[in-house]
Amino acid sequence: MRFGSARLSAVTHAAALGLGAMLAWVALPLWREGVMRVNQRSYGLLVEQCDGAMRDHYQAKMRASDEPSRETGLALEAGEVGLIVCQDYDIYQKRLMQADDGEDPAGIARQVDPIDRGSVPFVEAALQDKQPDERLA
Repeated sequence: MRFGSARLSAVTHAAALGLGAMLAWVALPLWREGVMRVNQRSYGLLVEQCDGAMRDHYQAKMRASDEPSRETGLALEAGEVGLIVCQDYDIYQKRLMQADDGEDPAGIARQVDPIDRGSVPFVEAALQDKQPDERLA
């Protein structure tokens, strides 16, 4: 009778393993979707801020190289300090990748639903201050 019990135990363990694998296979896309939905707005905001900081730094760098002066040097330093937000963006992106061991959820979040610029007042205000050709740079 012990042999029958061992065989039954092996069957139940195998069934539990198979059921667990199927559940994990179904749950993974749901987990990724949840991670994207929860982090999408704040991640999108950091992407916008970092892009703006890099653009401002690049423009200040070009101005400083074209017209070296104290003012352009200070503007360049201010642009470099503004790049700190890119470190926040990088840390946030790494946290998102740690939450999901598969595909880059941050990349998917950028594709699924881009940030609504109207909901970020300072981004819209900054874009209105710039000339139309600077908005594309």
